[in-house]
Amino acid sequence: MSRIKFITLFTILLFLTNDILSQNIDLSKFSDLKYRNIGPYRGGRSLAVCGHSQQPNTFYFGAVGGGIWKTDNSGKSWKCISDTIFKSSSVGAITVAPSDPKIIYVGMGETAIRGNISFGDGIYKSINGGKKWIKLGLENTFAISDIAVHPQNADLVYVSAMGNIFKPNADRGIYKSKDGGKTWQKIFYISDSTGCISLVMDPNDPEILYAGMWQAYRTPWSMSSGGKQSGLYKSTDGGNTWKNISQNEGLPKGILGKICISVSPVSSDRIFAMIENKNGGLFRSDDAGETWIKITEEKAIKQRPWYFSRVFCHPKNKDIVYVLNVAYHKSIDGGKTFTTEWAQHADNHDMWINPENPEMMIIGNDGGGTVSLNGGLNWTEQDFPTGQFYHVAIDNDFPYKIYGAQQDNTSVAIKSRSFSWEISKSDWYICAWGESGYIAPHPFKPKVAYGGNYSGAIYRIDKDLGYTTSLNVYPEDGLGDGVENLKYRFQWTFPIIFSKFSTKEKTILYATSQYVHRSYDEGFHWETISPDLTRNDKSKQKVSGGPITKDNTGVETFNTIFTLAESHLQQGILWAGSDDGLVHLSKDDGKTWTDVSSTQIPENTQISIIEASHYDKQKAYLAANRFKLGDMTPYLFKTEDFGKTWIRIDKGLPKNAATRVIREDPSMKGLLFCGTEIGLYISFNDGASWQKFNQNLPITPIHDIAIHPEEHDLIIATHGRGFWVMDNISILYNFLNSNIQNTKTVFNCRHTFNAGGGSYFDENMQSGVNAPCGLIADYFLPDTTTKEIILKIKNSLGDSVASFSSKRDKNYLPVNINNDFYKPKTVKSQGILSNNKGFNRFVWDMKTADLIKIDGGANVLWGASLSGPMATPDIYTLEFYIENNLIDKDKCEIKPDPRFDKPSIENYKDKKKLLDSVITKVNKIHSTVNNIRNIKKQITNFNSGLPTGAVRDTIEKLGKTIADSLTKIENELVQTQAENIQDLLNFPMKLNNKIAALIDNIDAFKGQVPQQYFDAFADLAAQADVQLQKFDKISKTLIKQYNKKANEIDVDILKVK
Repeated sequence: MSRIKFITLFTILLFLTNDILSQNIDLSKFSDLKYRNIGPYRGGRSLAVCGHSQQPNTFYFGAVGGGIWKTDNSGKSWKCISDTIFKSSSVGAITVAPSDPKIIYVGMGETAIRGNISFGDGIYKSINGGKKWIKLGLENTFAISDIAVHPQNADLVYVSAMGNIFKPNADRGIYKSKDGGKTWQKIFYISDSTGCISLVMDPNDPEILYAGMWQAYRTPWSMSSGGKQSGLYKSTDGGNTWKNISQNEGLPKGILGKICISVSPVSSDRIFAMIENKNGGLFRSDDAGETWIKITEEKAIKQRPWYFSRVFCHPKNKDIVYVLNVAYHKSIDGGKTFTTEWAQHADNHDMWINPENPEMMIIGNDGGGTVSLNGGLNWTEQDFPTGQFYHVAIDNDFPYKIYGAQQDNTSVAIKSRSFSWEISKSDWYICAWGESGYIAPHPFKPKVAYGGNYSGAIYRIDKDLGYTTSLNVYPEDGLGDGVENLKYRFQWTFPIIFSKFSTKEKTILYATSQYVHRSYDEGFHWETISPDLTRNDKSKQKVSGGPITKDNTGVETFNTIFTLAESHLQQGILWAGSDDGLVHLSKDDGKTWTDVSSTQIPENTQISIIEASHYDKQKAYLAANRFKLGDMTPYLFKTEDFGKTWIRIDKGLPKNAATRVIREDPSMKGLLFCGTEIGLYISFNDGASWQKFNQNLPITPIHDIAIHPEEHDLIIATHGRGFWVMDNISILYNFLNSNIQNTKTVFNCRHTFNAGGGSYFDENMQSGVNAPCGLIADYFLPDTTTKEIILKIKNSLGDSVASFSSKRDKNYLPVNINNDFYKPKTVKSQGILSNNKGFNRFVWDMKTADLIKIDGGANVLWGASLSGPMATPDIYTLEFYIENNLIDKDKCEIKPDPRFDKPSIENYKDKKKLLDSVITKVNKIHSTVNNIRNIKKQITNFNSGLPTGAVRDTIEKLGKTIADSLTKIENELVQTQAENIQDLLNFPMKLNNKIAALIDNIDAFKGQVPQQYFDAFADLAAQADVQLQKFDKISKTLIKQYNKKANEIDVDILKVK
């Protein structure tokens, strides 16, 4: 990037409304500084799906951390419809009112009680199919599992609340509204530790309701599914009273866990229930719940019951029933036997079947929503950007790649930009396999990456070889076992990082359990370089799960090192933070460690991220949270003395903004970014205060952040909406500069590369948004101005390359504005400088001025265009004008495309010289043809006005001679008969086309141009010169004679431009 300068456009009061020391910036002035979603377009988990029989092609699914998605074409494409007033992003339930397909109720918060769940904030409602939403309360229910709406009365609604799974919560239970959600009444409640996981309405009698009550909880080190208060309940009076039917004949004795119910629309007597119990499984009642039988011993339908267990009746056949699990299972004999079916992705959680046409259905699984129109024979792709990423890493390749592990999927490496117009599936690939861990790209091998997964797995993938190996610190898989029985305690997501002091000869790789491990040979040998840096509380290392089902995946592995950071400034300084609240420091490369924990951080707080400062080796930041203890309070700290003292720095963050990550900008001291459960925040004063910096980023948990040290891009890893990038945030650096004045404004640009591509955004696009391909110039205006803003670009020789204006197009012609219609406020004209108040971004696409067009047709070209070629690598001067006044200028570089061998400066000079010659020749041909056509028109017009007689006969004869001669020249230079591109297959290309076709081919070479292009141009130019010389001769002879004759009658009519 070029030097950042401050320039006075004119005396103004800028937007810095607060005292400069407080650094509270009016970020509304940065509204055009936006993120772009790059994907990947690969879905994440969905717990809620729905549709409506009256709109058979419309379906909805709710993503965890990703909002509500809608399709109107049976799943061919999807669009998020909740990026509006929503304040949370994880969807627990969706129901479309049976009596009105425009009325939608949505319940927020996850009820699949994983360790990485996100809480909700109650109920939302739309009365126009999701175009607009209103909030309906129940904010403290935290997680909503089901919504039941009366089939004839859309205002009569029931809601089941599971509650806060991490702590007692009195807002659990079942709620009822009689006025469409304006007011709510709690109609069933057991205790603050028991919520409702399943609520169904009898489809034939809306007064009859069934509820599965579930006593369950999580801590950071354990999970419990089931308790004495769990049970199956029934109401026959619209929820006014409830009867416990858990001990009815045929149901299992003992402690119950998760219970899910479905009532057959064909017969209200037939009910299915999946029940978690030591003798659990699928139960069926044929007398409306009075008696039950365990209908099958099929194990595949009841594995991991706390996570699955949903059951659904077929709307037309009472013997067809579906049970969702890793696969989904279908029975056609009333539940006695099942076939195993697959719907694009594993781990199925919800299902909706069209009651009028059961062949049409949607399933929500760990890949999102997927639609079938033929009863499950085929399912739609799950290509939407709802991935949940834990961490983000970047490499130093070009374009740089962004790495992360996607929950319920594999890890991925995705290009930050492409060389087409979007970031598509071809721009990303699977790397390192793991779904839960860190990804560490090899610092010197761009196709090699390391990735972690639960149970301490470390994978090394070589993309070129298509080869993956496992390089675990200790290859003991502890899946299913208690942590106390394992040698090493590896968390679900444990740090894996390459040292920034690695060399090609000696890489340094770190990983952590309760210890810090190091490898000097890319993972083939590991050494342990620390003692246990956790509290090592044996009471928190027991087998997880119970009292019914055990569940040991690594999520509950506790007393681990959760974050590791290495100094950016001095090798050997290491910081380690544990998931139980401790911070340790080594200043001697791991030989000794000092406990530098803060007494302000409560015990068992997860130290989520430690960020070592880029500017002071004694300084570090940390983000911590107590999310899994039911505490959403933000915890941010910094130290400037190697941890002797810690300062709390979370002023300005909301009380419910649990903090996941803090990062320091590597190019600007004092600029910090913080990712929380509810969005992104920025600090301009080293953490003294924070401001929301979501811009166009949707509400979603932010789990990690990276800032590219050279491109100055801000990269966001969300836990529900994939990766997002804000290109070139260097404009923000100015507002930390102590010299900034209220009467100054800012102008700066960023380098770019001589590489192709383009960028666009459409709210309906089904691929990632590409980076702006060109040279970025950012500027501020104190107010919207009517004065012309001009940007002139010159190369290092001082030659003008391109000019842009707020009132003229890229060819510097006046912009024609049609005042008969209102212009969309969101549409910006390409190549036109914005004159709007505040921050403005202009991207020069590096294209030089367009070539001259031919007036009146003959612009049909084969394999060529009249667009200017891309500017060659050079250092360019950007001159910024208001009207005719030069305000300031700055320099910015277009660098050679790093993908190619670096050519010599002479190569580029030769290429530019050839391109300039080709363009000059085409322009000369076209200007000559324009002159020819103008002259012939003048002859016709002049002759038509002459009186009859000898003079007219003489002039007309001479004029015809001139016109015929010029037409012959024109026909050699351009093809006049082609009106469409295919016409050129019949009418051959002429000289202008042949020469113009060289431009793009020459431009494509990144340096040296093959000699044959010089030779071909020389031959074609010589042929063109013959015709151009003929024109010059006619201009000097016949045209002069014509004008002489015209002068005899006092008219000089023919003029050469």
